Amino acid sequence: MANLLVVSKAGTVGKSTLASVVIAPRFGCDEVIAIETENAAGALFAQGVTRFTAERYGAFLEYMIALEDEGKNTVTDLGASNYGPFLRNLALGDGVQYFDYVVVVTDTQERSQQDAIETIQQFFKLGLPPTGYASC
Repeated sequence: MANLLVVSKAGTVGKSTLASVVIAPRFGCDEVIAIETENAAGALFAQGVTRFTAERYGAFLEYMIALEDEGKNTVTDLGASNYGPFLRNLALGDGVQYFDYVVVVTDTQERSQQDAIETIQQFFKLGLPPTGYASC
């Protein structure tokens, strides 16, 4: 089974919409795991949502691994409000290894695009292989 992370350093670029409306249904997921404190995430789109915060990283990881052990794919929507602390947790525990795919979301704004580039660079530093990726 596969674990997918939807991420952007910027807020309001469409992460939750993309995760809930496009990716989760096509990835065979009944829910989206939201790492968020300030946004309603996928709940706005009638998609099941299980919420964690970056401070509950251990519980999130256990939950994601349990779903994987049950033979389920997972989609994690990392909210901008938890971006920094979540990445610190990934760095401490070599957590990037748990994700098979990372989708970096951006929009047409220059600042959002710069954030996307920085996000990709940060994930490379965390150990995400810089090969086998696509952009669209």
